[in-house]
Amino acid sequence: MLNIAIQNQFDNLILTEKADAVYFGERFCIEKFINSYALIEKFGKKAKEANVKTILVVPGIVPEINFSQVSDLVLRSLDFIDGILSSDYGICYHLRKKCNVIYEGKVFNRLFLDQLTTTLNVKKIRISPPYLNLIKKIKRRDVEFEIYAHGLIPIAGFAECLTKSLYGCDNCNQGSEIKNIYGTFILSGRTLRSSIDICCFDIIDQLEEFGIKSLVIETYGKQISAVENLIDIYKRKSCGALNQVAHCNGIFLGDDTSVQLSGIWQKDYCEINKRLNKASL
Repeated sequence: MLNIAIQNQFDNLILTEKADAVYFGERFCIEKFINSYALIEKFGKKAKEANVKTILVVPGIVPEINFSQVSDLVLRSLDFIDGILSSDYGICYHLRKKCNVIYEGKVFNRLFLDQLTTTLNVKKIRISPPYLNLIKKIKRRDVEFEIYAHGLIPIAGFAECLTKSLYGCDNCNQGSEIKNIYGTFILSGRTLRSSIDICCFDIIDQLEEFGIKSLVIETYGKQISAVENLIDIYKRKSCGALNQVAHCNGIFLGDDTSVQLSGIWQKDYCEINKRLNKASL
């Protein structure tokens, strides 16, 4: 049975006992993150009372000037959380002996995976789709792999708040729609998301074959009832069907030697960042 987790941003916190774990935090905005201790404490205590495991999401890139603020905030929050998710190697290394560290990012080869598990003491990794084949070949049993499975997936982050500069501060959290040569996207603050739900329900069995043990549902733009319904569907506890008009299969698998990626997943994250920034602005 796959574990099903949900992921929240600070401005849209959903808590449900149906989820095996709840991620919450801020992936892109350092300022918002370092000023959110009261929110972390409140949500963390609420989750503890509900006996729900909580993982604090740390911004993906932590500038040196903010490193102490971010790490200190995490350390102050350890009474309310069960671990952190970060793609910042320095943060993972600094906190590796103080809390449970989950790494999010690319796993290039077996050597890098060994470094993550030994140097950073990582027991769980959220891996990018293009690297599924590597995980299938390695077949490591001492580390758990998870992948984004469903939702308006964040596909890019920017150093500046583009929504604020383009539309004014009042629109920052409203999810403004933008279009360019790569398609339609939702721009909210510093985050660029897919405009329709990425869905991998029909390839769950294949993902399990690739060694994926946990799936993550992004809660952005959803009510708690919709999130709980998705959890039931992915756990096969509901016969409810996904609306094929509203959802698309953003990840699909080829034969045993290749992973094929459709739509927005075809480009590397860094390339998406550069090209969308240039094309949209």
